[in-house]
Amino acid sequence: MTAHPRSVVLGVGMVLLGLAFVLVAIAMILPVAVNLPDSWFGAMLAFVVLALGVGCMYFGGQRLWMTPK
Repeated sequence: MTAHPRSVVLGVGMVLLGLAFVLVAIAMILPVAVNLPDSWFGAMLAFVVLALGVGCMYFGGQRLWMTPK
């Protein structure tokens, strides 16, 4: 059984999607920082979006640079 070739488009798409998530999270941080005591939900939402973005970029990069065995 041969290894399936990695899809470069999927890897690049995951990296770009992750970058978009990180940029959205950065845009969410300023309003949350101004009203931090009242907006704990916004802070948690920004953290989740940031974690999603970092995860997408990590796994997209792994798809691009790791060679199948």
